[in-house]
Amino acid sequence: MSYNRLVTFFTCLAAALCGMASLPDTVKVIDHPDKVVLIKNGNVVQVNVTGIDGHADSTYQYTVKSTERERMRTQEKEKEHIYGYGHGFVLNRKKCEQVDGKPHFDLFISGFYLGWGHTNATGAFHGTTGTTFEAGILNVLGLGYHFGNRNRLSLGVGYQAKFHALKKDYQFVQNDAQQLVIEKYPSDYKHQSSQLLIHSMQFPLLYAKGIGKWVWLYGGGVMNWNFEAVFDRKFETGKTQVSETTRGLNQSKITFDILAGLQWRSIGAFFRYSPQQVLKDGYGPELNKSWIVGVAIGF
Repeated sequence: MSYNRLVTFFTCLAAALCGMASLPDTVKVIDHPDKVVLIKNGNVVQVNVTGIDGHADSTYQYTVKSTERERMRTQEKEKEHIYGYGHGFVLNRKKCEQVDGKPHFDLFISGFYLGWGHTNATGAFHGTTGTTFEAGILNVLGLGYHFGNRNRLSLGVGYQAKFHALKKDYQFVQNDAQQLVIEKYPSDYKHQSSQLLIHSMQFPLLYAKGIGKWVWLYGGGVMNWNFEAVFDRKFETGKTQVSETTRGLNQSKITFDILAGLQWRSIGAFFRYSPQQVLKDGYGPELNKSWIVGVAIGF
């Protein structure tokens, strides 16, 4: 910003104030802008502010134009955006409000994620499990409490689908006692696969801490209500293709996970550890100690 532009800008403002018989109608205070640009074009002076209070998508524009009668005309524009702590969609705010450091509550939707990992099988079934995959929304609806310098505690409810796959040569089978067991496919079967799917409602209790402008660290616990479990197996024998799905399994209804992650802007990575058994004792193989790493949008 040059000296001449500053002089011109304050000269225009002085002319505007001299032509006013009363106090100004509007006072605009902007805290912590990332960038302020002053532009003079003919008889128009424009001030552009970006990155208000650390939010890169928040902008403010103020335009002063001198008429032939030396009266001043002004225009003011402010870009709206959904307020949040960098992730997800906040439901109870329409504009970016400068609330950093002020305790407040937010209702939000956040945490679209995909993850891959492994689940351990103990005893005779050790070594039969393959890749574990999960997908879900951590907070279909969440309540967050912001306090201090970019701290947040949140409690939410979400949904998850978790797939426990077996290695290529193995299949889930339910015996006459309604127990789930793992067996090898016959050697003449082709294109075989088998997996166990758990549908869960999840209740995450997390603490998040902002570092710098864009980075967030978070961690905490997740309670899962595992409301449905199914397994399927697919194979080809001769010229026949078979696809079977079985429901009504005896999964563990309540389990607990440990969750931690790192977020930059709206993109991040997470780690989830699930130490408890997938199925109830006596109703299937002991599948436990599941770990997942993945990517997330808007945690």
